[in-house]
Amino acid sequence: MLEKLKKSKFEKKSYFCKMKKKKSSTPKNNFRQTTIADSALNTLYSQARQFLDAGHLPQAAHAIHRAAALAPKNPEISKLCKHINDKLYSYFSQLIRLHPNEPQHYLDRGELYLRQGTVAKALADYNRAIALLTDTIQEHPRMKKPYFDRAYAYSTLELYTKAVDDYSTLLRLYPNDQPARFNRAIAYYRMGQYPLAVDDLTHCIHLAPNAACYQFRAFAYFSQGLYIDAIDDFTRVLHLSPTLDNSEILYYRGLAFFHTGALPQALDDLTQCLPNLADKDNRVNACLVIDTCRTRLSHN
Repeated sequence: MLEKLKKSKFEKKSYFCKMKKKKSSTPKNNFRQTTIADSALNTLYSQARQFLDAGHLPQAAHAIHRAAALAPKNPEISKLCKHINDKLYSYFSQLIRLHPNEPQHYLDRGELYLRQGTVAKALADYNRAIALLTDTIQEHPRMKKPYFDRAYAYSTLELYTKAVDDYSTLLRLYPNDQPARFNRAIAYYRMGQYPLAVDDLTHCIHLAPNAACYQFRAFAYFSQGLYIDAIDDFTRVLHLSPTLDNSEILYYRGLAFFHTGALPQALDDLTQCLPNLADKDNRVNACLVIDTCRTRLSHN
C-alpha cells in the first residue's frame, strides 16, 4: 500500500511499452564496488558522524540516508545508518511523549518507520498526524501549513485524490504557493492525470524554472507519448544540472529519441547512460534498444 520513500519514478516492462508508475523501488546503486574512500560517500559519511557527535540527529539522518541511497550495501554506512535510526526513533518518541498533539513529530517518526520497512507503525503515525491536522484545519481553515502537511501525509499513503483536494484548497487560499502547485502536479502524475500535471508544472516553470519541474514535465510528456516535447524538457534538465548523475534522464531521452526514429541520438544517450543505470530492468531495456539501433543503422 505504502510507497517507499526512496522511490524511482518509473519502470518499463520493455522499450516498446508505455512508461508506468512504480510504487516501490530499490535505492540507487552504480553497480560498482563502493567504499568509504569514494569522495561523495566519504563526505556524507563524515557529515553524518559530525552531526551525530554534535547531537544533531535529524541532520545526521539526512546525511547518512543520502549515503545509503548511493551505496546501500556498504557495511560501514549500513551500520551507522542503523545506529542513527535507532537514536532518531528514541528522539521522536520522546518528542511525542512531551508533545502528543504535535502532528509533525508523528510525520517524522512515520517516515522513519517507512525507511525501516515497519509499515503498520508508519500507518499508525501517519493516520494520527492526519487526525491532528484535520482538527487544526477545522479550527483554523485559512492556515497554510496544516493543509500542506496533511496533503503530504495523504500522498505518502498513496491517497492522491485527497492530497490533490488539500493542495487545491491551499492554492485557492494562496494561489502563488509554488511548493503546493509542484506537489499537486506530482500527485496528478501518480494518478495518471498527465495533462493536469503538465499544466501545473508549466505554471511553475513560468514563475521559477528549475530542473525538477522540467524533469517531471518531461516524464509526464513521455507517459503520453509526446516524445518531442519530452526530449526538449530532458535536454533542459541536462543543461540545468550538468554535474549531477543524469543517467536516468539520458535513458528516457534515449528512449524518446528511439520512438521518434532518431536512432543515432538514441544510441548515443543509451550507450552513455548504460554503465550507471541503477535499475536492472532499465539496463536490460537499454541493451535491447542499443542492439536494435545498431541493427537498423547497419541496414541503412
